[in-house]
Amino acid sequence: MHYHAYQWNGGTAQLERADGVRRPPLAPSDPAPFIGSPLPPFRLCDWLLKPRTRIEQTFAGAEAALEWLATRYAEVMPSFHLPDQETRIGEDARLGNATYDLNGGVDVCWGFYLRGERYVHIAMVCCPNRHAPGYPCPSGGR
Repeated sequence: MHYHAYQWNGGTAQLERADGVRRPPLAPSDPAPFIGSPLPPFRLCDWLLKPRTRIEQTFAGAEAALEWLATRYAEVMPSFHLPDQETRIGEDARLGNATYDLNGGVDVCWGFYLRGERYVHIAMVCCPNRHAPGYPCPSGGR
């Protein structure tokens, strides 16, 4: 197993108006709007259907994936819309849960509202994925 890192930053209004392109369509509908959209999908495993250019980084082990998550958290922390609410959970608890999840083959996703009506989606997706075992690896690996 390896891990693909994904991140999306954008306006909250973009997410609220875009439900249709955040889930892959059922056949025979055209998948191009979903595949071409930079918005995060509702199901984390559906990131694997997006082009490899959407992958921020790929990691062979959970430890390196956790370091990436910690770095992303530190980068966005100064922009949290409600920082005192986030301190109730905090980085240590998030990373502890992420360690448990990634080592168990479970995807991790953190989403934060940021100042200026913005949102950040940070995800680490296991590949192959237990929720979509038939999905190919977007980077061509297995």
